[in-house]
Amino acid sequence: MKVRIGVLVFLTAVAGFAQESGAQAGLTFVVNSTADTGDSSVGDSACASTGGACTLRAAIEEANAHAGPDQIRFAIGSGVQTITVGSPLPDVTSPVTIDGTTQSGYTNTPLIVVSG
Repeated sequence: MKVRIGVLVFLTAVAGFAQESGAQAGLTFVVNSTADTGDSSVGDSACASTGGACTLRAAIEEANAHAGPDQIRFAIGSGVQTITVGSPLPDVTSPVTIDGTTQSGYTNTPLIVVSG
């Protein structure tokens, strides 16, 4: 199955999350690799898999580990990029916006393809 990402907004089922006092401000993770490796140190607020690249899998893992509403953006070269996953991506368990419109060359047609 292939999915083209324009803008996806995922919200958790935690009632009143946005109103919680003390909730951390959101972080932004920039996916710069089509690889499918996990984060090398989940929970450190830095998206970095082996070799220092930020993959979609690593970005989701870091967003899940962070309490605030986060953003995942893309900067993988330019044009259409396909991320082929070898296993299901992690469930999204924390509020996150996955914004494929940030990929260089985007003009009303999604350029990020997730396949697998």
